[in-house]
Amino acid sequence: PEGRGNIMVAWDPVAKTERWRGLAAGYNQGGTLSTAGNLVFSSVNTRLLAYRADTGEQVLDLATGLSQMGPPMTFMLDGKQYIAVAGGPPPVPGAGRGGFGGGAGAPPPGVVPQPAATAAPAPPAQPSRMLVLVLDGKPLPPAPPGR
Repeated sequence: PEGRGNIMVAWDPVAKTERWRGLAAGYNQGGTLSTAGNLVFSSVNTRLLAYRADTGEQVLDLATGLSQMGPPMTFMLDGKQYIAVAGGPPPVPGAGRGGFGGGAGAPPPGVVPQPAATAAPAPPAQPSRMLVLVLDGKPLPPAPPGR
């Protein structure tokens, strides 16, 4: 497919054809979730996206402030459906790629990098977060202070 990065394609297995496609950018896709309510959720880079499953119309593009997000999940509680997504803090500008898991520039296994003598102290580590969303809920709170 054309485009760079991850591309979400809705495939019709009966007609054996593409019905629609979602975001054509981004490299850190956590996964997708489809619901019986005709929605498809996807976590891409630092955003949570939602599309109508039948038409591909995008109905949500939420900046989460998270990186390395896992796949969205859903659950029901007291008759309300919730969507949840977990992830780590966003990358620190100028600190390389950020995140975790074997990215470029990582030291070999077992090697602990030593900070340069002139290196500025690292900012406080931000905790991972889980966002839980519900229709008619409150706005997202600000990110908590570092540990």
